[in-house]
Amino acid sequence: MTEASQGSDIASLLASGERAAFHGPPGAAVSVLEQAVVAAQRLGLRTEVTAAAWLLGVALAAAGRYGGAVQVLTPLIEPGEADEALPEQRLFASFAASTMASVQRQLGRHTAGRELDTRALGLADYIGSLTPGKRADLILVRTTDVNMLPFTIATNMIVQSAQPWNVDTVIVDGRFLKREGKLTTIDMAQLARDAADTIERARKEASKEGSGKGINELFTR
Repeated sequence: MTEASQGSDIASLLASGERAAFHGPPGAAVSVLEQAVVAAQRLGLRTEVTAAAWLLGVALAAAGRYGGAVQVLTPLIEPGEADEALPEQRLFASFAASTMASVQRQLGRHTAGRELDTRALGLADYIGSLTPGKRADLILVRTTDVNMLPFTIATNMIVQSAQPWNVDTVIVDGRFLKREGKLTTIDMAQLARDAADTIERARKEASKEGSGKGINELFTR
């Protein structure tokens, strides 16, 4: 068999495996894609190996074989994040990370899934985990306030009982906007003075001749 015909066979295996992986039954794709991986490795076709391996991971995950999916997909991610990675490696590393994120959520591991999502987007160095130096948007709610007692299921308590005054801390992009119940970016005393000045100017304008009594009466009630 010539190299050209072998390449054609790999393309056929990939097409057949892709149909089964995405349109079912996914279990039927597994053996086909395993053949595609082996054939592409034999010919040194790196892109085809990566594509077949990703599709194999998709098929295994869709068939509920999560352990196998993790084993196949994990080696695809890190090489695609390297500085010297080829464009197709980066692409399939992103696909693999996204698929792995879905697998982790199926297993109830939502934190791991979120971290893999950031890797799929190429943002793992900036977001996705509470790590020094990364950006973060956080809201901390006091659970010791009277209206939050007794504190039971967090999600239920936040939705059903929490009020704005229970918010202790707000951090946006790593910056404190509220800390220990106090706003950090707004000068409340200056805000009060500005409001008083605005009212005073409005009174003066309203009291001018020809401005009508309605507005003036509004401010003197």
